[in-house]
Amino acid sequence: MSSREAIRLETVHAFLREHRDHILRTWEELVVAEVRRVELTRLALRDSIPAFLDELADWLETGAPPGGGALGGQSHEHVLDRLDQGFDLGQVLREYRLLREAILRVLLEAEQDEQDRAGPRGEGQRRSRILELARLNAGLDVALTDSIEEFVAERDRRAAADRKRADAERKRSEGELRASEARLQKALSAPTVGILFFRLDGTLQSANAAFERMSGYGSSELTRLPHWRTLTAPEFWDVTERTAVELAAKGEAPPYEKQLIRKDGSRWWGLFAPTRLSGSGLSSECMEFIIDIHARKQAEESLRSANETLREADRRKSEFLAVLSHELRNPLGPIRNGIYLLERAAPDSEQATRAREVVRRQSEHLTRLIDDLLDVTRISHGKIPLQRSRVDLREIVRKTTDDLYSVFDQAGIHLRVDTAGPMWIEADATRVAQVLTNLLHNATKFTARGGAVRVSAAARDGRAELRVVDDGIGMDPHAIEHMFEPFAQAEQSLARTKGGLGLGLALVKNIVELHGGTVTAHSEGVGRGSEFLVRLPLVTPGAAEQPRAADPGATALTVLVIEDNEDGAQSLADLLELHGHDVRVARDGRSGIALAREVHPDVILCDIGLPDVDGYEVARTLRHDGALRDARLVALSGYAQREDLQRARDAGFDAHIPKPPDVDELLSVVGGVRGADPVSRAT
Repeated sequence: MSSREAIRLETVHAFLREHRDHILRTWEELVVAEVRRVELTRLALRDSIPAFLDELADWLETGAPPGGGALGGQSHEHVLDRLDQGFDLGQVLREYRLLREAILRVLLEAEQDEQDRAGPRGEGQRRSRILELARLNAGLDVALTDSIEEFVAERDRRAAADRKRADAERKRSEGELRASEARLQKALSAPTVGILFFRLDGTLQSANAAFERMSGYGSSELTRLPHWRTLTAPEFWDVTERTAVELAAKGEAPPYEKQLIRKDGSRWWGLFAPTRLSGSGLSSECMEFIIDIHARKQAEESLRSANETLREADRRKSEFLAVLSHELRNPLGPIRNGIYLLERAAPDSEQATRAREVVRRQSEHLTRLIDDLLDVTRISHGKIPLQRSRVDLREIVRKTTDDLYSVFDQAGIHLRVDTAGPMWIEADATRVAQVLTNLLHNATKFTARGGAVRVSAAARDGRAELRVVDDGIGMDPHAIEHMFEPFAQAEQSLARTKGGLGLGLALVKNIVELHGGTVTAHSEGVGRGSEFLVRLPLVTPGAAEQPRAADPGATALTVLVIEDNEDGAQSLADLLELHGHDVRVARDGRSGIALAREVHPDVILCDIGLPDVDGYEVARTLRHDGALRDARLVALSGYAQREDLQRARDAGFDAHIPKPPDVDELLSVVGGVRGADPVSRAT
């Protein structure tokens, strides 16, 4: 017998209850001595051994057979705890092996002590204990086997659940990935947003279809480009480099605008929003979203240009109003002075003659100013009719220059005229003469005394070319493009010694274009003269059509003037009486109708804007009077648009003369035969 204290062993089950601590200590000694130590994680086994021993003792005491659930409760809980703690099967088996060894070692030592103490007389009890020990060993086998099976089953269940959860998580992740890829693909396929992938070293990696359409390059063509500079307009290289530096440093940069160059060389505006995806420095991989803003930029430029045009038009309008005021006032002083002299000087004196000439000249000047204003307005609205006929341009040049020779003589400017053979054009001879007149007047304004002006006409390439060349002050080449715009004028001082409203060249351009022609200007610069070239289509040669004219003074007629303006009515009456006509005057429409029925005039000159009934109503009333059917009815009015002429014709007027009337035209119309010249003139 060993020196340790002897342990009494009467029954195994009682021994297990009484000596739990001893068994536990033995187990701990075995664990410590184990080469591959069993982990004592939170002392789980140590805490459960007493209860497990009690469970074994209870089972032994009942005499129940092993299995059937009598054993294993505590061992099952223990293995599940170990599974929760992450133990593997080998660790649990070693743990149970050492526990079994500890129980059996303690029991065998106790059995040896009991045999030494009882000797032969304790043989019966010894056999009973041996049977109980065998039964204990079998119970331990069952309990430990069941526990291990429970461990394995629970481990497999948990592994299956983990796999199921992992599979579900994998499927969820795959679904989210597919959805994310679908969203990305949808974004990449957006028809209005271009996407470009690139590196900061200038390499282009790929692009979506929208950017390919914007740039004109295919994806493979983009990747073969040597650098993004190939796509970028040179003036935007700096801003792109600054953006690249910011991307390298911060990973992002604010949106910016720039122009790109398409494959065909054309340019387009884009709005760019870049960001860095990965990497650093020049190896950074980046992307940017691009919106085509070319249409918006064009609209902005159009708006800017329109605003600039409006500002320029407003400036010219202000200048024009100031010039108009000046030009309309200028003739009034000489006219007023002339009237003063005519009232006081002898009718046949030199002063009276000069005064009459001044009044005539200044009145004609006022008439030209108003005619120019009316012509520009009508032409700009397409309301000027052309009385086209087949005419020889040489005749127009000859007659116009003959009429203006005196103007050039007074200005001390030499006028030279060169024309070649016949040049037949289909044109309104009066309007073409107006074109040449305006060009010649323009030349006299800006050519100094002693200078020269040359007019030439020649046929070339199916066109008649009319040139007016002077050696005057010339033009700034940058100002030539504005010369044909209304109210455009060469630079002048406040004295405005040359006069004019700046409408002459605008009229020239509009009239020429109405004839299907062109007009251009050229100058080598200030002080080097100017050249104007008019080109009109030639037509097949033919006989010129001569307009019908009446003899203005062949017969004295009775004329009725219906005019509410007292000075206007009386001056017309005096003029007509001077040419031998018998003139009566009425100041409103109704008295005019009554006077017409009384005197039965040959000609009736009727204003349109009358105080009671308008001139159209007067005409309609007189045309319904059989006794006045043969009277020549002439509208005399400042209303001279195309629609005014049509209204006059519809009311029954035979002719229409705009105010102020040209004296020769007035006398011709008054002396004409009724019906020979229907309403046709618009000025």
